[in-house]
Amino acid sequence: MFRKCGKTPLKFDDLMRYKSRTGLRQAKEDHPKMATYFPRGDDDFEAYLTALLVALPGVMTALGLPATFDDALIASKTTYSSDLSDHHTQQLASFSARQTKDASKNAVEDDLQIVHAQLEANPNFTDAMRASLGWPPRDTVRSPSIPGTDQAVITVGTSYPQHHTIGFGRLTDEGQFRKGKPTWARAIRLVYAIVPVGSPCPGIEDMNYLASDTAAPYDWDIAAEHVGKDIWYRGAFETTKGELGPWSDPAKGTVTG
Repeated sequence: MFRKCGKTPLKFDDLMRYKSRTGLRQAKEDHPKMATYFPRGDDDFEAYLTALLVALPGVMTALGLPATFDDALIASKTTYSSDLSDHHTQQLASFSARQTKDASKNAVEDDLQIVHAQLEANPNFTDAMRASLGWPPRDTVRSPSIPGTDQAVITVGTSYPQHHTIGFGRLTDEGQFRKGKPTWARAIRLVYAIVPVGSPCPGIEDMNYLASDTAAPYDWDIAAEHVGKDIWYRGAFETTKGELGPWSDPAKGTVTG
């Protein structure tokens, strides 16, 4: 029995017409009990619909319902399955395009670093010239080599197959979160450990060096042999001399295929 909408009970046929007029979302809001049976994930929802449509004809026969009872649901499920497949295809295409873009960016960054190094080594390269190129003036103050007390905070994104995106920020002495690295740090040092699913994070001494990154996020393409495994990460900010601040709490991501 559906709850009342106004003063008149809303019957099933009325609900179907109501859905077509206002959309399923509004129908869910007015009938919250319906939504509790639906899986939240897109793929799980599609699998649920497939199984439901296999079982539904038997229920329809037992209740003496007409053969057209589930026609609208079959049609909308077919459309949803097609759109979901297109969505997955576009996700894979986006991931491939991102890899191509990242490779091009890495190449131009390498060439830029060469140009930068050669100009900085030229004794006639002035601060005015630097400014014209959008570079800051030469830093004559040495960066501190003593680490601060800011604790690193890291996150792991697993949106793409065989790929982790590691974001980072920091906790200040007051316990507030700040994006990026503190002024005393040159980079964040990231370590990792690949373990079977459900295994705890090992100690720092048993984790492997991954990278020292100066700007979040750090993107890592992972070998296919590790699909289905968990990877634990920790990070600590480091000075120009490699001195480390406090290590972050562990963060985990599963390698998807």
